[in-house]
Amino acid sequence: MSIAWAASGELRGQDGSWRLFALVAKTARQRFSCYRRTAVLRCVKQGINFNDYLNNLRIEHAKELLISLDLRVQEIALQVGYLNVNSFIRMFKRASGLTPGEYRKSHASGPPAAGDGP
Repeated sequence: MSIAWAASGELRGQDGSWRLFALVAKTARQRFSCYRRTAVLRCVKQGINFNDYLNNLRIEHAKELLISLDLRVQEIALQVGYLNVNSFIRMFKRASGLTPGEYRKSHASGPPAAGDGP
């Protein structure tokens, strides 16, 4: 199966696995102009494992969504591939030093957005 076909959104499993694969492929192509194999090779050269690379992509995408969209934290967690919101919050805090709600508040230009909590 080609990455472009999966990224087109035609394959979506109940558990979101294809949606997650499509997000990773799309993000990798947008940010690094590459495909999955190139991303894995980049990880090897940088000395990080693929899971760390994937988590970094997820968190960076979540940061963009937290600032630009008025979605609840649970919805953003699902959009970036976390089925468990508590895992998402824990990983987000580990990566950025802030919870998603704190990150949103610290980058807000107006009144606090709805859904800042878990």
